Amino acid sequence: MWSVYILVFEPVERRLYDTQTFSRAAFSLVQKDPAPLVLHAMGKDAKAIKFMVNIEQDLQPVFTESAQELENLQGPHWLMMDESDYRALQGTPLGALPPILSGRFDKNDYILLHLNPL
Repeated sequence: MWSVYILVFEPVERRLYDTQTFSRAAFSLVQKDPAPLVLHAMGKDAKAIKFMVNIEQDLQPVFTESAQELENLQGPHWLMMDESDYRALQGTPLGALPPILSGRFDKNDYILLHLNPL
């Protein structure tokens, strides 16, 4: 019984709730082209903390909760959000941005966008 749990269930659960892979890939892109990172609809706890513990330096992200807050962003930004939030932005300028990165983050599909206004 324990063998099945350790060899089958544990690895599947670890992959489902993985936050390290996406966090490190996203932060690597942010470091290559520095701009503030916006964590959209993630709150300042739970998912944001899961992101922060997986990167190798202290970061002060910007937090947004609404599409209006996203539209008011000035200057270049990196935007990290759940793919369902991105789909809700379709038909807006932000919804037209192509995802730079997509992947699993804590059992959900997440994307990273790069907002670079002229």
